Amino acid sequence: MDDTAPAAAPAPEGGDQYRTLIEEMGKLYERMRALVEKANRQGEMSSDEEEELARMQKKYDSMRSLKERNVTLMRMAAEHRESAPAPTVNVGVARQSQKTSHFAQTNEYRDAFMAYLKGPRFVGDLERRALSEGTDADGGYLPSQDFYSTLVKVLEQQVIYRRIANVMSLGAFKTNIALESSIATASWGAEAAAISETTPQFGQLVLQPRRLSAIVKSSVELIEDAPARGPGFSVESIVADQLGRAFALAEENAFSTGVAASNQPVGIFTYTSSGISDGKTCASTSAITANELLDFVYSLPRQYREQKSTCIVTSDAVLALIRKLASPGTNTFLSYLWQPSFQQGEPDRLSGIPIYATQYAPSIAAGARVAVIGDFSRYHIGVRSGMSVKVLRELYAGNGQIGFQAIARLDAGCSIYNAFRYLRMAVS
Repeated sequence: MDDTAPAAAPAPEGGDQYRTLIEEMGKLYERMRALVEKANRQGEMSSDEEEELARMQKKYDSMRSLKERNVTLMRMAAEHRESAPAPTVNVGVARQSQKTSHFAQTNEYRDAFMAYLKGPRFVGDLERRALSEGTDADGGYLPSQDFYSTLVKVLEQQVIYRRIANVMSLGAFKTNIALESSIATASWGAEAAAISETTPQFGQLVLQPRRLSAIVKSSVELIEDAPARGPGFSVESIVADQLGRAFALAEENAFSTGVAASNQPVGIFTYTSSGISDGKTCASTSAITANELLDFVYSLPRQYREQKSTCIVTSDAVLALIRKLASPGTNTFLSYLWQPSFQQGEPDRLSGIPIYATQYAPSIAAGARVAVIGDFSRYHIGVRSGMSVKVLRELYAGNGQIGFQAIARLDAGCSIYNAFRYLRMAVS
């Protein structure tokens, strides 16, 4: 074989052949480097080695020229695509296969997805081929693993329920979880006496994907200048952070007081008419005493009160009242039971139980359930893998902005009502 013969030209925009060309150039370079390093060690190069090096250099020059022609051709194709109307591409992960999910974690796919977010002129043949590996059953694309991880990190930081509840994967249609209505009863008896029979009762909690959507906008200048702003500042991080904060507010609202009739997950404060019982009803419509707080804590059955996943969720207003009651000199015994957090991000504790505040808990009012205590491993958040992201370029072009529409599907609900108790204000 003649080493000086140029490599066959790949077809226009032929990603596989172009990649093979680059790999062959790399291999040829390694052979030349090894030959030169050998001559350096020996102090000389034989005539045969010099001829072989010359042939390889000639072949490498030929391949480099071929590479430059292909780069020029792909650049022209990108410019052509930029001048044409940009198609709306659905970037989704619904019903993704294990192989597709794994490919979305690669650097190649991450770079391709970032190029898609930036604009059509950044999506070349190689990026298009990489994105095609993430095509799902609906013809969409997967967001990269970095994008989704950044968004989930924002959700976990801002949605308290994602930190304390049981977060699980949700099927494409629905997931059934056994709901324990009553348990079997054991009894003592005399030798050979009849054994009383009891039958535990079970229901089921059905979690089915409920749509949560948002549209966020960023200026074209911010998107295009993102790489120049330094490490850690990318198009992916900008969009994922904005969508994460929008979803976080909606999720925490729904997980607190959502109702199924409004196509929301059922919030933990919503099980009032049937389900979760009141653990303690205060004597006042606007005040809470230390004794009422202790009654509230110990109203929860011990088997749930002593779990590591047991928490209290309330509003900032109620938390402020508790802090005032626990101030030294105000109520001596409650001040001993109150444990303030000494580390950023860690919750305060009441009688050893973590207490969290959310702006969406019910406000102090007559008859309101203003706090809930319970084993939050019994409150389930089902999340269908990933989300759908659509880039809206033309819609906001007149304002110099790019829109990003995201759709997630999730649901939530309580599986054991007896694992929770409410603190209720007096009705009147």
